[in-house]
Amino acid sequence: MIIKTLLTIIFYFCAVFIPLAVAEEGDFNELKKINASDGINQQEAFVIAKAFFLSEISGCGFPEEPIKQSGFWVIQTHIGLAGLSGEPIYVDINNGAITWKGDKGVVRMTLKELKNISQK
Repeated sequence: MIIKTLLTIIFYFCAVFIPLAVAEEGDFNELKKINASDGINQQEAFVIAKAFFLSEISGCGFPEEPIKQSGFWVIQTHIGLAGLSGEPIYVDINNGAITWKGDKGVVRMTLKELKNISQK
């Protein structure tokens, strides 16, 4: 019984966390390629939102696809294993700046600041 439980834990770790780590690395590599001088398109906003979500909000959950609204890409978030609805991430269409209202107040970050965080 103990061996079966340990194998289940190992399988779960390999099936969930290893692909997540690879996805994070890929997302951060894509983030480095974004050049905001021509504005931010939907795909770039999604990459920014995923990197911000993983580095600043939670390692568990996900952001939805960006929706364009009044000069921003609005990205709804889902937090935790249950995917509970969280506060949206706003990505400025012109320069990629991020705004998010978290538990401790409003977080504002430039695209450059997010790129610097992702390199650590």
